[in-house]
Parts: sequence; C-alpha cells; structure tokens
Amino acid sequence: MAGKVKAGSQVWQAVEGAPAATEVPGPSLWEWLREARPADGPNLWETLATRLNLYKYRPQRIEQFEIQHFTNRHGQPYAIVRNPAQGTYLRLSERDLFIWEQLDGQHTNRDLAVAYVLKYGSFNFEGIILLLNQLRAKGFLQEEAGLVYAAVHHWLEAQGLSYRLRRLVQAFLMKDFSFRNVDDLLGALYRYGFRVWFTRVGAILLHLLVVAGLIAAGRLIASDQYDAFDFGPSPLWRIVSLGLLNQVAIFVHETAHGVACKHYGRHVRRGGVLIYLGRLAFFVDTTDIWMAARRPRLVVSWAGPLAHLVLSSMAALSLTFLDIQGDTANLLYQFTLLAGLIGLFNLNPLLELDGYYMLMDYLEVPNLRRRALAFVGRPFWTKVRQRSRLTSEEWGFTVFGALSGFYTVSVIIASVLLWQKRIAGPLAGWLGETNARWLV
Repeated sequence: MAGKVKAGSQVWQAVEGAPAATEVPGPSLWEWLREARPADGPNLWETLATRLNLYKYRPQRIEQFEIQHFTNRHGQPYAIVRNPAQGTYLRLSERDLFIWEQLDGQHTNRDLAVAYVLKYGSFNFEGIILLLNQLRAKGFLQEEAGLVYAAVHHWLEAQGLSYRLRRLVQAFLMKDFSFRNVDDLLGALYRYGFRVWFTRVGAILLHLLVVAGLIAAGRLIASDQYDAFDFGPSPLWRIVSLGLLNQVAIFVHETAHGVACKHYGRHVRRGGVLIYLGRLAFFVDTTDIWMAARRPRLVVSWAGPLAHLVLSSMAALSLTFLDIQGDTANLLYQFTLLAGLIGLFNLNPLLELDGYYMLMDYLEVPNLRRRALAFVGRPFWTKVRQRSRLTSEEWGFTVFGALSGFYTVSVIIASVLLWQKRIAGPLAGWLGETNARWLV
C-alpha cells in the first residue's frame, strides 16, 4: 500500500503542476488515486476543468527570442520574431504584436480578449487562438505539447514495409545533405572575395557587365553564327559538359544568395547538396534574412538571378571579343543562352522562385500566391455577385491570382504541344509506328 500511496502522490504532484514520472499499478486507478490524495490536496476534476478551460489558459512566451520591428510602405508597423533554439520565424502584425506583449504568463485568454476589445473595439477571440496556435507550433510558447497519439501512430507506421518504401521515394524526390560551418565559409568568401561587389562602385560595374552581356548575347543570336541545337560530333559529351556548367552556375547562384545574406550580418542556417527529383542541386538557407528590412531581403533574392546573368554575360562577351572557334565556341554559346534563360526564368513572379519572393517583399504581402489563389477561388465571386467594391489589396490578389492561373494553364498546354510536336514525333519515327503508339 505504501508503494501505491507514493506513486499516487506523484500523480497529484503532476496535477498541481510539478513534473513526475509515474506508473499506474493495475486496474483500480480511481481507488488508488483516492487513497493517495492528500487531505488538503486539489480536486482532480476541478483542476482538470481549469486546465482545459480555454478562457482560463495563461500563455507565456519563451524568454530567449529575437524580435525586429519594421514599418511597411503604408506606414503600418509589424515585426519578425525568431526562436534561436529551434530556428523558427513568425511575422507579427500590429495587432499580433499587441497580443505578443501580453504573453507574460499572468494574463488568461479571457484577459487577452478583453484587452483586445478595449484596444481595437472588436472581439476577435478566434484570431487570438489562431495566433497562439501559430506561436505554439513555432515553439514561441513555454509549453510542451504531448502529441501522444501522433507519436504512437508514427512508431507503428514505421514498422511496416510501405513506410520504408515511401521514405525511399521521398528521398528520391527531395533529400538534402547539409554541410557544417557553411555560415563561416560564406562569411570568409564575403570578406575576402565578394565584399567588393556590394560597394556602390562594385554594384554599378556588375550591373553594367550584365547590360553589356545582354547586348552581346542579342547580337550573337541575331548573327546566326551559332546553333543552339547543334551538339557537335559527340552529343553525349556536349550534354554532359552543359550539365556540369549548369551545376557550376547553380553553385554560384546559391553562393551569391549566401554571401548577400552575410553582407547584412545575418546567419546562413544551412547549406549543402539537395537531391530533387533524382538530380543533384545546391542550396543555402537564408531564412534569417527575414530579420532584416525590406531592401536587404530584396537584395538577397536578386543576388541569385544576378549571378546567372553575370555568368551568361561573361560567356557572351568572351565569344564577342576573344578568338574562340569550333565546338568550344558553340558550347560557350549554348551556355550563354542556358545561364541567361535560367537567370531570367528565376525572375518570373508567377512561380515561387526568386522573382516571386522579390515581389512579395516589395509589396510586403506574406504568402502572396496562396492568398491570391484562395481569394479568386471563392471570395472574389461572392463580391462580384454582391456587387461589392474591391479594396486595393483585393484587386492585387485578383490580378495576381488570375495571372498565376492563366500561366499555369498555358504552361500545361505548351508542354503538351511541345511533347507532341518536338519530342513524340521524332521518337515515333525512331521507334517505329508499332512501338511508338504509347507516346501519343
């Protein structure tokens, strides 16, 4: 009996808030708890009711965090908060900031709702709970959620063959290998090599190089001196060479993102090699630039496409002013086009590439694509039926969402036509009519 009482007292300590590791002995749980309950101890059901009452919950933010305050182009304040322990970030609007400042562990959710009403004249308990859920998911609250059922489900699922097969497929589709000390390496590259290009004179020279390179590339295309689809006497070797040059360009692209992040004193969290759809690529994680102002974020996004355009320009100018002949000249011409097109393609704001993040940072509208597509999906048509006027932000969502949808449909149609006219036809001729029926 003494052992039961001791274990039971540990349970009551846990109910009162003190952590305790317990093991429930046998089926007589309620009798065991009744015997172990101290004479002046808490009532189990009242304590649980208080703990589970959403209005009486007292959220408390973590002690170690970084917060940067900004003002958007409309003069509205906002902030980015970072959890250094977990490497997570969250954008807080002006009203979110008001709630954030109240999360001292003393105010209940009811207090937060009342303070919100007194401050802004509206009741938004649902919005407060949504913000708390986001903060909890990002690790900004001093609590640990025990996801027991999810953990058990994951453990049981991991025992099966289908889980292992899915992990294998996921590794083929997306798997990254991060290197240590990437931040230190990029910092050294910035200090001893790339720093000069972030000065006013260096930046002007770099952009003048791109302008000259684009002009040179245009003249090369107009001259018809080279053939973009001529793969020389050894097509396989040409394809491999272009592939290697493309990987070098991607490496320089990602390095440019990283050194731009270091220019503004922010931390590059990770970097390395990425397996994406079965092929290798390089990556750097510059998420920490979110803690900087709008202009640094724009520069970091622009650095990648600029690197591709610089490489393309250098190749075009080399062909223009140097005596390069034969297959080497045609290879350099093909790389000029490839690097230039990839650089320009990355500026496409309708895809979630560098251009999209530049537009999103310039407009200071987070999750622009998702919010725009969600708006044109239903709310836009509801407003049309009700003949309601659209706000300037809603007009922006409408235009961007419509363009994104049109672009997606156009790409699908163009891909089908390209397959039928440029790929399926030649393959059908090579394989023969019988073996090529599945192509079309």
